[in-house]
Amino acid sequence: MRSFLSGSRGSLTRAPLSLLIVCTIACSPGGPPRAKTVPVTGTVTYKGLPVDGAVVSFLGDGTIPAAVGRTDAKGHFELTTSEPGDGAVPGTHQVTVSKMVGKKAAPAKESMEEAAKRTTAAEEEPPLSLIPERYANASTTDISLQVKPSGTNDFPIELKD
Repeated sequence: MRSFLSGSRGSLTRAPLSLLIVCTIACSPGGPPRAKTVPVTGTVTYKGLPVDGAVVSFLGDGTIPAAVGRTDAKGHFELTTSEPGDGAVPGTHQVTVSKMVGKKAAPAKESMEEAAKRTTAAEEEPPLSLIPERYANASTTDISLQVKPSGTNDFPIELKD
């Protein structure tokens, strides 16, 4: 009986140490190193006007991580890869731009039944693109931009029909 207790006590004293080691390794901020990013900004226009609320994605070339931003009322965007506003990894990027909205807006006054029918119908209808759809897909966009490792990376993006 004594050997059982001493064995258990030895296991119990090792348990906190094991837990501490696991937590130190798993909880440390290490992990794989992040790719170096540089600030990237730009402006999206369509038909000469700024595009508000569009999602701009710099997709990289398959070997570097993507970066994403959203345009403001002036069409201006700032990219994020890992942390807000950190930019994009230098290199060549396939660029997509999308701005989608639902097809049906809610009427000012509607019953619960009408709202349910509208919601069901809206789920069946794909969202409507407010800019040419080819820009929203990596396989159809014709925008490719080079992010430089130093200097200014401010890109005007003019969308065309």
